[in-house]
Amino acid sequence: MLRFVTMLCLFGLITPALAGEASPPKDSPAPKLSSEKRERGIFKAGLANYLRNGQFDELEKAAATLIKDDPRYACGVSKLVDLYDVLDPAYPSGPDGPDARVASFTAWDKARPDSHWPKVGFSRVEAWRAYEARGTSRASEVSQEQWEEHDRHIKLAMEWGKKALASDPGDPELFTHMIGLCRAAQCPRDQVDRWMAAALAINPKFDAVFIPIANTLVPRWLGNPDAFVDFAEKASDDNKALGNIAYARIATVAMMIDGEDLRATYPRLSWDRIQDGLRQIDKRYPGSTRTFHLLARFASLYGDRAVAREAFAKLKTGWRADADYWGRFDAFQRAYVWAMDEPPGPF
Repeated sequence: MLRFVTMLCLFGLITPALAGEASPPKDSPAPKLSSEKRERGIFKAGLANYLRNGQFDELEKAAATLIKDDPRYACGVSKLVDLYDVLDPAYPSGPDGPDARVASFTAWDKARPDSHWPKVGFSRVEAWRAYEARGTSRASEVSQEQWEEHDRHIKLAMEWGKKALASDPGDPELFTHMIGLCRAAQCPRDQVDRWMAAALAINPKFDAVFIPIANTLVPRWLGNPDAFVDFAEKASDDNKALGNIAYARIATVAMMIDGEDLRATYPRLSWDRIQDGLRQIDKRYPGSTRTFHLLARFASLYGDRAVAREAFAKLKTGWRADADYWGRFDAFQRAYVWAMDEPPGPF
């Protein structure tokens, strides 16, 4: 029974209070920060076991709750996003490889022919195969045969995705997935906008839908800094449910890609709006290492020593978790010394 209750808590289906755990007294010390990596790893492992063991009814129940209730991690990221990640092949072969995934989705489709999830799974496998075919070389170094193989799989991924959409499952992450395919499939922008609007019509707080669009607008992928900032402004101004949370989520895409060049590349990005968005995230989803790593890194990039110092002070209880938001440890270390006048503890 204890194991069952624990799994329900991990999947966000019940809260610790409903499970019979006492709430901490009001005067108790603040809890340690939650590690995004650890939290997500545990959750995804549970879903992966369901898939690996052919427990499709359990997956359907979990998926229905993820769509209906939109449970979030401590950092505010929707757990529905990670169900999609679990459907991807994890390795080129073996029990979590593409062939094994196809076998699982085939069995799932046979057991639940009205479900959109097996079709989503087939689409994810085809997208994975497309990127494997292309490889990681520069575009100019990819052979014609590689491009043709890539395009063939992207076309199949789009076809399976549209089959999943045909049943109108009310799944906002499905639209996010389709938008992610659009960069390779060269969808018209109005199609992207329609899919984004459809996702937000289902769940106005579903901020994950902004990420694949933001990725297409960064200069590294032939985007434009002004178009990127225009998108961040419009997404946050038009969405009263999220406000500057949307702005901060979108700006994080630029920061993760452009790093130290953020301010030079995007001079119109507003630090005030980024900071406000991150503080709103912490207010709604308190106690995440991710939020304070992001606040500290943005503050260091914008030269705001007071805010960086505030964020680093929080991270003293959990700075080692999720530190890859800095790209390299020495970047974290330099910013920490600048803000705190002392080196961080042992890594």
